Amino acid sequence: MLALIGALAISLSAPDTSLRLKIGDQWAIERTKVFRSSEDTLTQVESLSYSVSKEDGKVFLRAECKLKETRTPEGDVVPAPKQTRAIVSKVTLDGNEAIGPQGESVDEHRIERFLAIERSGSLSEPLFFPVPPNVRLVGLQRATGFSKAMGFSSNLQELGGDKSMRGSASFQLDSVSGILTKGTWHIQNAPMPGSDGTWDLDVAVELKTMKLAPRA
Repeated sequence: MLALIGALAISLSAPDTSLRLKIGDQWAIERTKVFRSSEDTLTQVESLSYSVSKEDGKVFLRAECKLKETRTPEGDVVPAPKQTRAIVSKVTLDGNEAIGPQGESVDEHRIERFLAIERSGSLSEPLFFPVPPNVRLVGLQRATGFSKAMGFSSNLQELGGDKSMRGSASFQLDSVSGILTKGTWHIQNAPMPGSDGTWDLDVAVELKTMKLAPRA
């Protein structure tokens, strides 16, 4: 009986990681990626925006990702070219893909799946970079815990490959909607798209704006 009560207490205290969205929800985050090697450092800042709307009788979560600026080791800030277009991805609220990811990059996808939040239920934030055709990736092992004082924490490890990515994360979710409000990731052996070798990668995510539709 005591074992049953203990198991019940654990299940009741386990946090809900699902996205609990309503039509009209909108939010935007800024994501900063810092790539470091023994010889160089490069920082990329991205803007991500999300919105929930109804179209033709269906409710969609639409996501956009756009490079905002690049920062050099010398401290120079280089704004993204004006012609830079946002990458758009879109899913229905039951988790079905509506507009698939538009970029194809193994490096970007490996990083993106490291940054993805493991969600309860079928709905997750849309991904922006799919795996290119005829490419098979190694698996990803993820162990996530939770404490009221620290929020969520994860350890992540690719299962195979010559230089497998591994790292840790800590993040917080909005208690009403499940939206990611803050997070940091520390990753080893990360690829930087367009470069050779592997890098240490630190990622910081910060919620900039959030407007939630009324809840009953």
